[in-house]
Amino acid sequence: MLGRVVGQASRKQKIMFDKKLYMEKYNREHYAQQRKWRKEHPEKRQAARERFKTRHPDYQKSQREKHRETINSTIARWKGQNKEKVHAENLVLSKPFAENCEICDSTINLVRHHPDYSEPMIYVTLCASCHGYIHQELAET
Repeated sequence: MLGRVVGQASRKQKIMFDKKLYMEKYNREHYAQQRKWRKEHPEKRQAARERFKTRHPDYQKSQREKHRETINSTIARWKGQNKEKVHAENLVLSKPFAENCEICDSTINLVRHHPDYSEPMIYVTLCASCHGYIHQELAET
């Protein structure tokens, strides 16, 4: 031990370092394979989700209860940061929806989209998927 040069790693340290590098590479490759499989087999993923839901019907409820404080503080923070959006949403709560989505004519999961929050009474009725698509397009521009 006295003869070791300062900065020289022990054999155990070298082995641990090599193992760490190996695991990092393995994890990258493993997760890449998982992502590829998930992309190629959406129907199997959906079936697995459905099986999980039937076996654990109260899972989402228990998670909401477990993390209630975090969820509430996140919502409160978002509302504090987006007062104009909250105001626009509250103004039109009592207004009726159109009968269908103005893009795809769907009649399920309808939501209101405000193109401009400074004019809260002007809104478009969209289905949730078209609404998400519009926001995705807006985020990319």
